[in-house]
Amino acid sequence: MPVLNHVPNHAIKSVIKITMLFIILALPHLAYAQDEGESKQMRVLFIGNSYTSVNNLPGMVQALAKAAKEKRALEYVAVTPGGWTLQQHLLDPKTQAPTKIAQGNWDFVVIQEQSQLPFMYPKVTLEHGTTLGELIKESKAMPLLYMTWAREHQPEHQETIAKTYTDLAKALSAPIVPVGLAWEAARKEKPALKLYAADKSHPSPAGTYLAACVFYSTIYDKSPVGLAATLTTINGGKSRTLVALSAEDAKYFQTIAWKTVQAQKEKAPEPKKAE
Repeated sequence: MPVLNHVPNHAIKSVIKITMLFIILALPHLAYAQDEGESKQMRVLFIGNSYTSVNNLPGMVQALAKAAKEKRALEYVAVTPGGWTLQQHLLDPKTQAPTKIAQGNWDFVVIQEQSQLPFMYPKVTLEHGTTLGELIKESKAMPLLYMTWAREHQPEHQETIAKTYTDLAKALSAPIVPVGLAWEAARKEKPALKLYAADKSHPSPAGTYLAACVFYSTIYDKSPVGLAATLTTINGGKSRTLVALSAEDAKYFQTIAWKTVQAQKEKAPEPKKAE
């Protein structure tokens, strides 16, 4: 259970203003935005914790984009200390989340809250998610709200998790990456699939693959059906396998991901781009 030391939103915003002023003065050469035509790559900043870093979710999304031969290959930076909340990302200088948002010329910035806060303290998630989302929009990027999943032995929490992220999406007029809903659907349809690690909280490689398919579908607005079942990355000049699934399981995950993203788009308002 997370320990919550709540800091008022006005105090957080004061700290951020000071931080951003320092960035502007110290790094005047940085551009806060970039015309879409100037970037050949899809640039994504992931802000979260181990639900993002375990099994290298960003690397899997990048590998799917490579397998699809996307014209705009995915480039990413991940800021994902284990167990961290959005409040910690806003206040603790070690992650430098506000600095990286301002520096990056990002297309998307992913927001992922600590997994229990959306159902234990939904107002806190909304408060800090809104603050972070507004900061992202000021940088001319689009927030992506990474809806996570309920723990294996607590499936009843998914409804509240989904509601919290839906409320945040409405507040920011930003899209949801409905990973938790895709997991929920997969668990109901094929309960034998192993989405969880042994701790019943973090994802197995298969669970991360499903999450990556949902991200790919959301970012590129394309179906992942037919993409690779085995994903690799280059680490230290050597190829490393991130996940290796059967063709049958991969196709199922790809299909349920696309179906979930399409359903999410139908019920969600069109996101407003940063101006």
